[in-house]
Amino acid sequence: MAVAVEETRIERSREDPKRVAEQQLDGLLLEGLDSGPAEMWTEADVDGIRSAVREALAKRCRAHGADTQGWAASARADRRLPAVLVRELERIA
Repeated sequence: MAVAVEETRIERSREDPKRVAEQQLDGLLLEGLDSGPAEMWTEADVDGIRSAVREALAKRCRAHGADTQGWAASARADRRLPAVLVRELERIA
């Protein structure tokens, strides 16, 4: 019985990757809720997150030989992108 359930789950996951992603997100959210009491973020926490994102984005751009200047120009022209993303692309360009 357990094998059939697992096979069904695997088959459904192949059919609907969006649902799988939603289930993973649900699991992460529940894990976060169960991790203990909430704490206020400090400015240092936020700066650390920003730095990590900047480094990861720059590393990904370098690894793929991306034209970051072109990305920045496209981002400025695309009004749908958040201003903070546009600034970060310009910063690493």
